[in-house]
Amino acid sequence: MSISIELRLVRKNAIRRGNIKGELGFLPIQAWFINQVCSGKIRNENHWNQSFLVKVPQLDCDIMPEVIRQLISYHDILRVRYTKQQDTWLQSYQASMEQPELKVLDVRQYSDDELNAVLTDWQSHFDLQQGPLFQCAYLYGYRDSSARLFFSLHHMIVDSVSWRILIENFKTLYEGGTLEKKGTSYRQWVNEVRRYPDINPDEDMFWQRQVDVLADCHSLLDREDKGQPVCFHEITLNQELTSALLQTANRPYHTAINELLLTALVYALKHISGKDIHGITLEGHGREHLSDSIDHSHTVGWFTSKFPVKLQVQHDLAVTIRGIKHLLRSIPNKGIGFGAFVANQSQSPAPSYDFNDMPEISFNYLGRFDAIEGYWQVVNENSGQSVSQDNPMLNVLNINGMINDGKLYFGIHSKLSAIQAIEFSEAFQKTLETVITHCCEQDKRQGYIAHPEDFNDFVPYEMVNETINQQPIFIFPPGGGGAESFYSNLVPHMADHKLVLFNNYYDFINEKKGEQSTDSLTFETLAIFYIDYIKQLQIKGPYLFMGWSFGGVLAFEITKQLTALGDKVSHLVLLDSYFNYKEAWNHSTFTARAQFERNVNYQYQPKPFRCPDPIKVTLFKAKHVDEGNVPHGVVNDSVEGTMLKIIGASMPIM
Repeated sequence: MSISIELRLVRKNAIRRGNIKGELGFLPIQAWFINQVCSGKIRNENHWNQSFLVKVPQLDCDIMPEVIRQLISYHDILRVRYTKQQDTWLQSYQASMEQPELKVLDVRQYSDDELNAVLTDWQSHFDLQQGPLFQCAYLYGYRDSSARLFFSLHHMIVDSVSWRILIENFKTLYEGGTLEKKGTSYRQWVNEVRRYPDINPDEDMFWQRQVDVLADCHSLLDREDKGQPVCFHEITLNQELTSALLQTANRPYHTAINELLLTALVYALKHISGKDIHGITLEGHGREHLSDSIDHSHTVGWFTSKFPVKLQVQHDLAVTIRGIKHLLRSIPNKGIGFGAFVANQSQSPAPSYDFNDMPEISFNYLGRFDAIEGYWQVVNENSGQSVSQDNPMLNVLNINGMINDGKLYFGIHSKLSAIQAIEFSEAFQKTLETVITHCCEQDKRQGYIAHPEDFNDFVPYEMVNETINQQPIFIFPPGGGGAESFYSNLVPHMADHKLVLFNNYYDFINEKKGEQSTDSLTFETLAIFYIDYIKQLQIKGPYLFMGWSFGGVLAFEITKQLTALGDKVSHLVLLDSYFNYKEAWNHSTFTARAQFERNVNYQYQPKPFRCPDPIKVTLFKAKHVDEGNVPHGVVNDSVEGTMLKIIGASMPIM
């Protein structure tokens, strides 16, 4: 096929929709950048980029400029320019722009240092006001006959998710394909995020709690070394530990990798600071699902969300892991709200926090970057200096991790003294190993027990009266029943309360996997599972629990565990619940004990525990047994009667 025919095919498949033009607002992450520029923290705002190299087959340089032209037309953010008057900035789409020239370079003519200098120079002349804000280049001459596409874009118009969008679009257009219909524009998403605080006003208090009573991160610095230049250290986990982190360590506490990594981090911070509580700034991709009308899956732009979290070391490693897990999973919409509240100063009252309240300890786990064979993949090769040396490091600690070639790597940039930096890096390495080893040993002791989240067909709970602005009452189901057990009796009388009606995971597993599958499923384990959901719905107490029969015992164990986590339960309501099941059995005339020794009620023998705060306990007990609807676990009238005699003395709350 001739070059001219290929060019005609590319033009024929161009997107026909008109270009967007005019002003648009800023996303919170862009507002954060402007704040850093105006405060003088970012000194060279024009050289704050992202750059990357893509391995490609040999390409035709006559075709690529037309591909770039179509990308400019399709991705309106590439045509954005900025105007500023003192501290006031405006962002606007341009109807058209001068296309940057495609750079072409034979890498055989340059040493590694010389190539780095060229790639740095190509991205050192961006201009937020006049443009350009991106540069593309074609590099050839590699030993394996492959080539590279070089992309550099100012960070104000791109994020790492956008890399894959640009690569796929470039490949599609180069091969003569057609891009899909444009999705949500960056301007539409800006407007959606701007409305977020009005739609979610209660979230303001969550963010206030994250920044309250946080120690100044500069307290980590040695006083005599506060002028210390930025230093860098790297730590690595071997393939065996990395494999354990990926495949085993998540199982005992049903955690995500990030939750374990942050547990290790907060212990390492405690090692050098002596403090239990630390604020960390986290990042999210920011492309959350806020509305069914939004589709930003193929929109290029800087969507990233930055937000603070307050993490705490508890008295026990297991408790710390669970506490950090619950806090991270309670973050609304993966953190997009913090910036939305800060940027929306028109709300009344305005938030009492701002971007300056984000802790100067930044942590970002980027995921797995194991080498992928083939073309059109980002390669881990030097793409020049993306950020000007005039721009200082903004944090006390920047910690960035990824998995590559089967090993976990963390790069640590810090303003710590040389001695502190080494001490922190060594502590972080050690705490990572400790957390992974602990989790693997715990998994070996207890074996794997499936979490409710492992099953797509299990619905953990149903919400009733969800729009009522109050903390919910959590209601736990009887044996043999689920949320439906309460709709005809309890729910009609509680129309003015928000209710969470839990379904019965124990019965679900029994029916799905058979009775033997629940032999190792104890009330202690069930409580851990249900607490995961409780914490997603209400991160802090006081909690109000109610349980019927089986559900009452579960509610009691949940209360016991939450108290150990430092939470408060204000009221525990138990309906027809059976405790000290084993002793009741000993007083019965039923002889087939072996048949029931694996029963979850029979195995449950809670020890007394102390509550720092008083708990109001309300007990209800049926006066007779309805033969047509005997609760799960009640075998006959003699056993029922024996349990009635001892139930009043079997509540080990102190």
